[in-house]
Amino acid sequence: MKIPDIKEVGGLTDVAAVRPTRPVAAQQDKVSVTQTPGVQAALDTAKASAGMSRTGRLREIEQAVKSGRYQPNAQAIANQILDDAELNARLQAMLK
Repeated sequence: MKIPDIKEVGGLTDVAAVRPTRPVAAQQDKVSVTQTPGVQAALDTAKASAGMSRTGRLREIEQAVKSGRYQPNAQAIANQILDDAELNARLQAMLK
């Protein structure tokens, strides 16, 4: 491949030769993780609610398994496995 019209770049100054006329103060980023009491209360309530519903559901499943009443839907499980595999393959293809 031939590149026509090649010109030298001029007018550049050596960066090492340029010194600031006055010292530059270092800037620091600050991050705050404090939360208002209302946000913290809502977060605590959501965590407790999610934990209790999950714990309760797991107990129900455990009791159903122990009593022999638990009958998982094999078709739904297979579909979810295939959907997950398809999504994973698509993501892998996008990353290549």
